[in-house]
Amino acid sequence: MRLSRNSSIRLPDSPDRSALLGVAHQQKGSRMRIRPQSLTTAALFALCFMAGFLAHRAPAPRTVLAYAPTSLLPDQLASSISSQRTIRSTATSCRLCDNDPSNPLCEYGDSAIRLSRAYEGSGVRVRKVLQKALRGEEIRFGVIGASVTAGHGLDHGGKVAGPAWPYRFVDEFKKTFPNSRIIDGSAPAMTSRFYSFCWKTMVPETEADIWLIELDVNNDQSQETLDADDALMRSLLDQPNEPAVIRLSVLALSFGDMGRGLASNLLLSQFFDTPIITVKNFLLPYLIQRPDLAPDYFTKFPDGKPDLRHINVHPHNALADFLTLYLLEQACITQQEMKRGRLLAKDGSMWPPEETYGRLPRLRAWQKFSATEHAERITPTCNFASSKTYPLIPLTDSDHGVVPAASSDLTAIDEPHQAWQKMEWNDKVAIASKEVGSVIRFAVEGSKVGVFLWQWAGPRKSLPSEQPGRATCWVDDFSDSAITLDTYSTKEAAAPQWFMVHESLKAGSHILSCEVANSTSTGGHEVRIMGVVAH
Repeated sequence: MRLSRNSSIRLPDSPDRSALLGVAHQQKGSRMRIRPQSLTTAALFALCFMAGFLAHRAPAPRTVLAYAPTSLLPDQLASSISSQRTIRSTATSCRLCDNDPSNPLCEYGDSAIRLSRAYEGSGVRVRKVLQKALRGEEIRFGVIGASVTAGHGLDHGGKVAGPAWPYRFVDEFKKTFPNSRIIDGSAPAMTSRFYSFCWKTMVPETEADIWLIELDVNNDQSQETLDADDALMRSLLDQPNEPAVIRLSVLALSFGDMGRGLASNLLLSQFFDTPIITVKNFLLPYLIQRPDLAPDYFTKFPDGKPDLRHINVHPHNALADFLTLYLLEQACITQQEMKRGRLLAKDGSMWPPEETYGRLPRLRAWQKFSATEHAERITPTCNFASSKTYPLIPLTDSDHGVVPAASSDLTAIDEPHQAWQKMEWNDKVAIASKEVGSVIRFAVEGSKVGVFLWQWAGPRKSLPSEQPGRATCWVDDFSDSAITLDTYSTKEAAAPQWFMVHESLKAGSHILSCEVANSTSTGGHEVRIMGVVAH
């Protein structure tokens, strides 16, 4: 891991560069007499000389010592911005590697860096956030991701190969903008469907300036993924502080298709105008040509075989570096725009005005165009029995003479003789019942409703007293469309399992009901409800 880099951001020259550099003094030549007979010869000679000079004169390079970040705004000193990386201005490019090819961030080569920008978009929201960074204000990066982002595979036998990409990135970014930090909400085995409901529960602080999302590997190519990505993006982009979103994409070679969730990512990132930074575009073609080298880019199973689902530290480093390069380039452009303004569409033209960009689309990408329809606002809820901030509170009433659901008073849930009781084990919490026919109900809000159940592992690894059962769940009076969920599976490890109960409800208030079913795959009937989600 590289601990120190001497990098620089370079800015294109601005129209007022002469004011910054000073105007060269013109020397006044002394008067001299020219004989009339020499006038024509002298004029022809001068014209020929100037034509040749101008035709062959290369533009002299002019570098403006930028305003190091602390001098960007003359009226404000941003003392919290680091002086380790100088921001410079040139007449050519904001791309760091154009101006400093030897920078370690540039080791991947120009083609790879260009391919890492799977989609750049307008960058309007990103640059709005970077204005804060250039003023020395705090920048918070909210991280949403699955096992790769959570660092799966970076720890081999107790030896950590390096930090996961979010932490390498923020360490590098802080060399220029030290008042930056990560808010990590990543967790293994999660998808856009999960985070579209539970990002507020997973992320310790919900008011991030830039959201970094890596979920492509676990997302399949389905309409459900499109729905979930749409809901997640709307929910994040619709926050009051108008954050930016950057999608990140890695690769995995162990699935039935190499695309996975990138199809949804590409479509909706273009639709929502959110950039995509990826290692997939430059690594995958190479590994298709050289499959023998694939193990060099992936972690290993305990038996030493390559785990082609989880990248190792090298692609982690590359992803972090690509993200750093992108944001430093955008910081350079932001600085340029703060000095001379942004290039806008021509006044009076038919082209969209600047305020069009960075706004939330009122329609979904795959629906028919409409002049009047509006996609409903996404307000996710995710309540867990273990959460103090978003606790799982059952309703107190039950209908039709079934065994009453647990009280909303948590002390009552702990009382014996209740059909449903709160229980804790191995740092986990659920509301559980073994009584066939007992029903528990929860108030939910939205058009899609799901439930988290504890699912025991198989082959049977449970204690003799644990007898997994089945739950039948439905919403409102739609018991005819109830689904039956088995809390016993053939998976190797027990874990919370998420199930969608209903996803085409009319937006509004609903009641989720779950009943301990008579049918069983184990002879037991225990059901543990860990959480309820809706949006």
